[in-house]
Amino acid sequence: LDGIPLAIELAAVRVKVLPVEQILTRLQDRFALLTGGSRTALPRQQTLRATVDWSYDLLSEQERKLLNRVSVFAGGFSLEAAESVCAWNGLESYDVLDLISPLIDKSLVVPNESGESSRYTLLETIRDYAAERLRQAGEVEKQDDLHAFHFFKLALQAEPELQGPEQALWFERLDLEHDNLRRATRYYTKGADAGSALLVAGAIWRFWWTRGTWEEGRGVLRDALALPGSLSPSVERAKALYASAVLARGQGDFAAADSYLTESLGIAQSLGDKAGVGNARFEQGNLANSRGDLANAAALYAEALAIRREIEDRRGVSMTLHNLAVVSQAQGNGEEARGLFEEALELHRSLGNAAMEAYTLNGLTDIVIHQGDLDAAHRYLEQGLAIQRQLGNKDGIGFSLRQLGEVATRLGDAARAKALLAEALDLFQSIGDSNGLMDILDSVAGLAALLGQSEQAFVLASAGTAWRVTADVPRSEPDMAVLGRTLEAARGALGDAAVATAEARGSTLGSADATRLMEELLRA
Repeated sequence: LDGIPLAIELAAVRVKVLPVEQILTRLQDRFALLTGGSRTALPRQQTLRATVDWSYDLLSEQERKLLNRVSVFAGGFSLEAAESVCAWNGLESYDVLDLISPLIDKSLVVPNESGESSRYTLLETIRDYAAERLRQAGEVEKQDDLHAFHFFKLALQAEPELQGPEQALWFERLDLEHDNLRRATRYYTKGADAGSALLVAGAIWRFWWTRGTWEEGRGVLRDALALPGSLSPSVERAKALYASAVLARGQGDFAAADSYLTESLGIAQSLGDKAGVGNARFEQGNLANSRGDLANAAALYAEALAIRREIEDRRGVSMTLHNLAVVSQAQGNGEEARGLFEEALELHRSLGNAAMEAYTLNGLTDIVIHQGDLDAAHRYLEQGLAIQRQLGNKDGIGFSLRQLGEVATRLGDAARAKALLAEALDLFQSIGDSNGLMDILDSVAGLAALLGQSEQAFVLASAGTAWRVTADVPRSEPDMAVLGRTLEAARGALGDAAVATAEARGSTLGSADATRLMEELLRA
């Protein structure tokens, strides 16, 4: 009720006949519900609508126009956005600043004083009222179109910036406008504007990935791709299919990712779109790598690298070098992998791509861990974690925390390992990262061994193996070797018969039960 005293008072009257849950539901039409004030009060104080009507009638015609039009914003708006979206038919952009001030004075618009740029919101009650007035004025269609187009332009502007030196600022900007972007994409998908829907969704998928809103992103892309006007082969469709594949792979939905990539590659090849072919081959390499098909992954990355070098896509080259290094390391070629990581790191830094810099620092960590240099590993991980926290990259934060937890385990610091792995587990669960959850099972198995819970260690490791078989995501050889060394002491403590019993028990656990066991151990 926005803290409005009269609204609270009128809602309290309804408690006599309705439970509060039903009152909450009926507040979707608050002006019909919140009536019946004291008969001795002034007329404007007897219903919520009368009160807002009274305030609205005191506004000038131009103030009413602006109030009506800013009701299209969701989650707040900047002065620049209001100037862009609301200046038409009787309002000029230079009028907006002067008209905002009296609306603030009358408490109809609320300024947000945090941050360096001006930002405003409407109380939900006022927004509902102004939206109704906008409909009565016959301006909804035009205003919705202007709103969507403003955020369409913002999405396209943001796309290259999300991989550039100002990426942290752009992620924060999209955070502020997330509700407005949702509204804009919904406008295009519901209005069957296929071209705009594909462009917006294909432009901001990195935002969904970084913020861990993978399911939301997949839903928007799915809606855009299903529009009748989206079905013809186009660069935009190929790009949206590629983005869908990345998010699907993140959630472990490999079959969907494979289907998206097959179509994306076919479209790019038919159109002679080299960048699109390079993207599809790169993501096919990621998919093969996730499935443990290292030879195929390396071949696909090599093809993507050649294309990206040919078209001088330096960002693409840097990311492909990183992933080639990951595969090389998994194949046991530590020195080759280190050289590729270092080449990739130099490129990331020259491009200002902090997100990939952090991932490459994580990759270097794996190498120095296998070489036994835990101090260097800790240094790389802390640098990477700081970058990921600055960017708000949930998947990256979880990845770094898991590796730091493993380092803490190897250093014998069980309390720190527990805290780090528990935070990582929460993050992976919040974004639905099944690959991250499978990886952390091995990390928690190692921690159980350190804590002397030998039987639990083998149950968790076996549960991880079963989960990987079901998901078709085998461990790499280096990871298997590390897990074997981690459990070596626990195997000696238990004996072969008890190990076999624990492994048999773990193999019967589903992913939900395995996750519950991890939670119990980390929170004990």
